[in-house]
Amino acid sequence: MTANLLLLHTTDAHVATFNRLRDRLLPAKRFEHIVRNDWLLRAQREGMTHQLSKEIEVFVKGAHAPVLCTSAALGAPVETAGGQRMDRAMLRTAADLRVGTLLVSAHDAAGKSSLALYEEERQRAQTDVPYVSIVLEKFWPLYTSGDHAGFHAAIAAAVIEVLVARRDLRTVVLSQVAMAPVTHLLDGCGATVLAAPELALHAVFPAQSRSKAKAPERKKTDRPPAYQARESLGEPITT
Repeated sequence: MTANLLLLHTTDAHVATFNRLRDRLLPAKRFEHIVRNDWLLRAQREGMTHQLSKEIEVFVKGAHAPVLCTSAALGAPVETAGGQRMDRAMLRTAADLRVGTLLVSAHDAAGKSSLALYEEERQRAQTDVPYVSIVLEKFWPLYTSGDHAGFHAAIAAAVIEVLVARRDLRTVVLSQVAMAPVTHLLDGCGATVLAAPELALHAVFPAQSRSKAKAPERKKTDRPPAYQARESLGEPITT
C-alpha cells in the first residue's frame, strides 16, 4: 500500500510522535518514516552546504510520496525540492498574530533555519512587531542523551525567564519537534505557545485533520506548569 505521506526525521523519537498524531487526527492515512540523523549532524557541524542541500533535494524529488520534513535544520532544501517543512505553518501563524514573539531553538542549525523562515513570513505578513530569538544549545545534550523530561523542563524554565523580563512577547514559538511537549509546561505563562507537529499535519491535510483536532485538556493547579518547571530546577519565580 502506497504511503500518503513520507516523513523525513532526524531522530527515531519523532516517529512515535507523528504516529500518535496520525492515529488521533488522520487514522485513514498511511505514513512512512525515514530517519537521517547523519544529515542533521552534518548541518550542525558544517552548516547547510551545497553538497548537503543537493543530497536532500535529490531524496525529496525521488520520493514516492509527498515529503514532510520534521527537522527545522533541513527544512529549506526540502521545500526547494517541492516537499513541505514542518515549521512553515507554525511560523506563518506566529507572523499573522502580529504580536511580540519569542522564537526558541535548541541548536544553531535549527535556529538559523527557523529564523530565516520567520523573517520571510514577517515580510509576507507585513509586520514589524518585536521578536527575540534564543538558541538554547547547552540543553540539547539532555535530549540527545535521552533525558527528554530534563530537556523539556530546562527549555520551559528558560522561556519563562525571558517572558518575565520581556512582557511585550506574547507568542512563543517552539521551533523543533523535540520541544513540542514543552507546551504543557508553559500552560499559564500568559503567552500563546505554538508547536510544530500538529500545525504541520493540519497544513498537509487541512480538511481531514481540522475536523478531528481537539485542544488538549489542561489540569488546574495552584502553580501553573510554567512556574513549576522553573521551581523544579530550584529557581524561584519573582513576578
